[in-house]
Amino acid sequence: AGVEALKLGHGGIVYISNLLGCDRKTISKGIKNLKNLSSRHIDQDRVRKRGGGRKPYYINHPYIKEQVSSIISVMSKILCISTKTGVPFWHPASLAMFLLG
Repeated sequence: AGVEALKLGHGGIVYISNLLGCDRKTISKGIKNLKNLSSRHIDQDRVRKRGGGRKPYYINHPYIKEQVSSIISVMSKILCISTKTGVPFWHPASLAMFLLG
């Protein structure tokens, strides 16, 4: 909207605001951002600035590797693998042995 308002010149902001049904302040902010684009260095290879987006899960939860490996070690003790299909399943005896200690 800001680009179109700039193309129209005088009265362009009001015209585009009425046409699109958006606030004049929003269009003015867009025009201001467009004018500031030339003064900033834009990295053409990136969509976002460096550091944008979510941090990797293991950074916010540093003990996740240890927790997952402990779960896998427990599960490997009570999970059986079918010799016919190779699909893991819960064997009642191994589950009972695990639960009873």
